[in-house]
Amino acid sequence: TAGGLFSLTDDAGNPAVDSGIITYNRETFCFEDQHFDRNVANVICRSLGYDIATSWVSVENDNYFAPLSKLKCWSEEWSSCTYSEDSECGSSRAVRITCKCELTFVNL
Repeated sequence: TAGGLFSLTDDAGNPAVDSGIITYNRETFCFEDQHFDRNVANVICRSLGYDIATSWVSVENDNYFAPLSKLKCWSEEWSSCTYSEDSECGSSRAVRITCKCELTFVNL
């Protein structure tokens, strides 16, 4: 599954919980508005064990090189996603995402 390949890190590259820069096989995705949308963000958060993405933004960070680009998901599963490995993005536009678990209340 993709879940083991995704992780969230802070600006220094340390593991982060529920909010951080997305890494995939230790590489980062370039933030591109036309490709990185709510569906992509939700697929990544679900792959990490969360329910939904609450935000995603472009961040500048010289500690990361963002060689992965044009990430697009055609359904709610990572297996439907495609991306390119020829990004000219550099470090200036990595993606920081915030994920959360939704709580469901049941009346007993």
